[in-house]
Amino acid sequence: MLTDYERYQLEWMIEHGHSLKEFVQGLDLVDLDGIDGLEDAYAIWEQDYGFGGEIFSNEREFNEEDAPALAAAERAPVSYQQAIAAALRKDGWSVIDDSPSPLLIISRESPTTGRTFSVTVSAKGDPDNPLTWLNGFKKLTEEDALIRWKGGRDSYSTLLIGQDITHFKDGDVAAAVALVAETLGEVIRREGGVTLRDWYMQAYPEDPLGSKINPVVTFDDALSAVPTGGSFYDSIGIADSVARERIFEELCNRYGYSYDDIYDCWLDGKPLNADPDRALQRMRREAGYRSAADFAIAAGLSIPAYQSYERGVLVPPEAIVNVTQALAASGVQVDAWFAENGNRRPAWLTARTAPQQPEKIAVAADRRFNLVDARDASGLDLDVEASDVRGVAHDLAPQQPDTPEHAARGR
Repeated sequence: MLTDYERYQLEWMIEHGHSLKEFVQGLDLVDLDGIDGLEDAYAIWEQDYGFGGEIFSNEREFNEEDAPALAAAERAPVSYQQAIAAALRKDGWSVIDDSPSPLLIISRESPTTGRTFSVTVSAKGDPDNPLTWLNGFKKLTEEDALIRWKGGRDSYSTLLIGQDITHFKDGDVAAAVALVAETLGEVIRREGGVTLRDWYMQAYPEDPLGSKINPVVTFDDALSAVPTGGSFYDSIGIADSVARERIFEELCNRYGYSYDDIYDCWLDGKPLNADPDRALQRMRREAGYRSAADFAIAAGLSIPAYQSYERGVLVPPEAIVNVTQALAASGVQVDAWFAENGNRRPAWLTARTAPQQPEKIAVAADRRFNLVDARDASGLDLDVEASDVRGVAHDLAPQQPDTPEHAARGR
C-alpha cells in the first residue's frame, strides 16, 4: 500500500506532466561509479537532477509543509466554479478565465484539425446553485451559436468546420457535462449535503433507475420542483411514478409535510407554505454573517440547503441544532431573540416528528382494495355492501395513481 508521501510523489508527477519513462531516463544521467545501489542513485538524481531542474518536496518537507497545506485545502470550502475548473483542467481543457463570477470561459483544441474551440458557460441567476452550472453546460450541447472557434488546417472548408463543431459539441462538451455533474455531486457531498441520487440508490439498491437520477439534484431542489407537475420528472432526471412516490414520501419525512400536501402540490400546482424566513435572515446578520454562504459553512451545512431555509423551506430537524448552535456561538440566543423582538416562533423551531400511522388492513370495495384503519374495521362485517365499506374507510392511506408508467412497471 502506498504511503501518503508516495501517493503525493505520483500525483505531483501527473500534475506537472512527468511520466515514469522520463523518471527512468533521468536515472540514466546519474554516474553509477562508486554507487552501491539504486537507492543511492535515486538520492543523487533527486538532489542534483530531478525533472529538468524541478522536483517534488522531500519527505520531511512534505510532512511539515505540504501535508498540512493539503489537509487545510481539503477542509476549505470550494466554490462550484473552482471545482468545475479544476476538474476540467485535469481532463485536458484550458480554463481561460475562472475569476470569481457567474461565468467560466474554457477552450479545447481539436487533435485532428488543430482548431481551437472556446465557450463561455453562464451560471447567471444563482451561481451558488450547482444546478445552474450544470444547466449552463447542458445548454452548450444544444446551441451552436455559443461555440467560438479559430484556426485549423481546414479553415477554408465550411463542411469540415461544421463536422468539427458537431464533434466538439456532441463529443467533448457532452463528456464535459457528465464530468461536471459528477464533480458537483462530489462538492455537495463534501459540504455535508445529500443528493437525491445518493439517497435513492442506498434506500432502493435493487432499482436500476436510481443511477439515472440527476446526480446534482438535492432534496431542496426536488421540493422546489414539486409544483411544476409533469416537469418534476425532468428535474429529477427520470420519469417513473414509483420512484416519484418514494421521493414524495421521503420529502414528507425530511420536511414535515403530509403526503397529501406534497401530492396536491404536484397534481394541482399548489404552492407549499414557503414564505421567506426574514427572522432567520435577521438573526444570521446580527450574528455577524453578511452572507448566507458564510453562515452555512460555520453551521456545518451545505450552502444550497441553508439558502433554501432562508427562502422559506422548512428546516429539517437534524439541521435545527446546527443553526441554533452556530447562532449561539456568535451571541444570538434564538429563544431570547424571539422574545425580545415579539416575533412568533417559526415553524422550523418546532420539532416535527412523523405522526404514528394506525395499523392498516386491506378491505375489498368494488374490486379495489383500500387500506383501512384497523380500529375502524374491527367490528366490520366484510360481507356488507361495498358502499358500507366506503363509509367506514374514512382514513384511507394515499392511493397510488393509475398512471401509465405505474401500470407498465407493475410494482
